[in-house]
Parts: sequence; C-alpha cells; structure tokens
Amino acid sequence: MIGEDSNDAPRATDRIVYFLLLLAIVGLVVTLPFSLGSIRTELFGTPAGTLYDFPSGEPIKVAVAQKLEKIEGFYNITLVNVNEELGSIDIAVSGNRECDNGSCPQFEVSLIAYNSDAVLRRGLPPAERITIPKDDVSYSQQVTLPVVGMPSQYPFDSYRLRLGVAFSRVVDGKTVYLPAGQVEGYSYGTIQNSTRDFVMHH
Repeated sequence: MIGEDSNDAPRATDRIVYFLLLLAIVGLVVTLPFSLGSIRTELFGTPAGTLYDFPSGEPIKVAVAQKLEKIEGFYNITLVNVNEELGSIDIAVSGNRECDNGSCPQFEVSLIAYNSDAVLRRGLPPAERITIPKDDVSYSQQVTLPVVGMPSQYPFDSYRLRLGVAFSRVVDGKTVYLPAGQVEGYSYGTIQNSTRDFVMHH
C-alpha cells in the first residue's frame, strides 16, 4: 500500500501541471490577437496631437495648414482625457472668430454625444453647451460627455464617441441656429487627440 501511494502522488501532480500548462497555452492563443493588435496600434497608430478636419476626419496636410493660417475664424476640438470608471471623456474646445463691424454677438457651441442608443432614444441625447460672451473673439472651455466602452477588457479596452456639434447665435435675445453651410463659411473646424494611452480612430 505504501508503494502504491508513492506512485500515485506524482501522477496526480503531473495531471495538475499538464492541466495548468494547457490552460496557459489556451489563454495565450486567445489573447494573442488582442496583444498583436495593441502592439500594432502602439507602433503604427496615429501620433497624438495630429490635426484632423472636422467633421470629415481627414488628416490636415502642411499645405492645408498654411491655408488655415489665413482663416480668421476657426475652432479646435481636443480630446483631453478618458475616464474609464465614469464612462466619460473630457473635451476642450478653443478657437477664435471674426466679428463684423468690430462687434460679435453672443455665440453658443453645443457638443452632442450620439452614442449607441441614438436610434432608441426618444429624448435629447447628452449634450454640453459652451457660451461665448458678446464681443469675445477668442475662447477656450472644457466639457464632459459620455462614451461607450468596455473597461473590463483592459488593457484592450476601446471607447466610442459619435460627436455632433451645433452652432448658434443669440441676437436680440433669440437663439438662431446656424445651418451646416453657414458654419463652414463662417469658421473652420479641426479635431485632435491628446488623451493618454489612447489612439483615436475616425
């Protein structure tokens, strides 16, 4: 009996070792695509701070940037920080505007988060409004909007934000929203990513 117990103990241990080794191999195979994707993103992803045209998402080339210097009205949207715990993103909006006859009306910029529930939602989606006081020609403010993501997939988590921007003027106490065509002729928009450890896809 003593001899049988001594022979059985190593076999049971071997089975446990084989099972753990097999489990590790399966885990490696399952996570390998995510790891390779993360490495590819880190090595070949778009550098932080790259400017994109908004809303088309096309990267701005040097020639275009030189033309932008002559435009007197522009706005820039910067993705500042993603809060995984709260499921939100901080966005900085800055820019300047050209005033007719040296006087600018009160201006408002609404940032709207059209996320995955946009089709089902019956009320207004989450939004933040920036108010630019009368006669202010430059501005820089920050808002917070919700994002959709899966923090449980860290470090392979990703977040999605469908961002809409609406512009309006306040004239004689009345809010007048500007159609897209007027916005394009009035001000040029850009967007860039300054978040830490996140690569922006568009």
